[in-house]
Amino acid sequence: MLSFIVRRLVQTVIVVLLVTIISFLLMQLIPGDPVLTILGTEATQEQIDDLRKELFLDRPVYEQYIHWLNNSIHGDFGTSITLRQSVSKLLITRIPITLYLALLAFIGSVVLGIIFGILSAIRRGSWLDNVVSLLANTGVAVPVFWLGILGIYLFGLTLHWLPLQGYTSPFEDFVKSIKMAIMPVICLGLPFLAILTRQTRSSMLEVIRNDYIRTAMSKGLTERVIVFRHALRNALIPIVTLTGINLRTIIGGSVLVETVFNIPGMGRLLVLASFNKDFQVVQASLVIISLITCLSNLAVDISYGWIDPRVRYD
Repeated sequence: MLSFIVRRLVQTVIVVLLVTIISFLLMQLIPGDPVLTILGTEATQEQIDDLRKELFLDRPVYEQYIHWLNNSIHGDFGTSITLRQSVSKLLITRIPITLYLALLAFIGSVVLGIIFGILSAIRRGSWLDNVVSLLANTGVAVPVFWLGILGIYLFGLTLHWLPLQGYTSPFEDFVKSIKMAIMPVICLGLPFLAILTRQTRSSMLEVIRNDYIRTAMSKGLTERVIVFRHALRNALIPIVTLTGINLRTIIGGSVLVETVFNIPGMGRLLVLASFNKDFQVVQASLVIISLITCLSNLAVDISYGWIDPRVRYD
């Protein structure tokens, strides 16, 4: 197990390094000059040259990358070109907001997705199965940004039940925070909830046809014991795999949701930085997202051994 974790951590470092290289090169290809964005078109050539030197933009691309990477390893992601603030401090204030919404959406989607999938599988062909399957297929097809705009119009502008936009920390006002988080969390979690429901249903249907399930039924075990003790655990491998994949999808989906609801999280910061060619912020944000992705995949791989003792890490 230890050697497996070490190998995966080494792979994580390599993946993150590749992400930084690709994102850095892509930022160089985006049209526009960040120096002109800051100073404006009326700036003198001397002012432009001084700012380029200050931002280390007067060096070749590979030197700029090495300089940024060396500072990043020491926890210094540089200074935002447009906001003129430390990128590290910006992320420290933005990441908790994104993680708060993402974790609420993730936990809710996992719990409800597994429950709906189990109910749909053990009641296959019933009206409940048909309703759950219809809603799951609809949830997969609905665009997140359209759902957010519809929610703002219906629950915000028409019914006045929920706030239209913004974010409030649960430590400041818990009730207001929950109200402001309801629509963003639904938009973030609904696609994953729909996919997980379908996957759970499919996995459970495959498992409950096995001989050991019929043996458990013939022994007179209750349906609850059969489902949760014998069937669910053997159906969890594909479900856990999908869960790990969709955790990063939820984090990435925050870009759209935070933009629609005007939430000051990492996703909205990334969008603004991309438009302004603020490569320092973009680079740091992508590194954080890639780290979350790699660590979630590692957690999923480790959990396989707990779910199924037959899994080995040789």
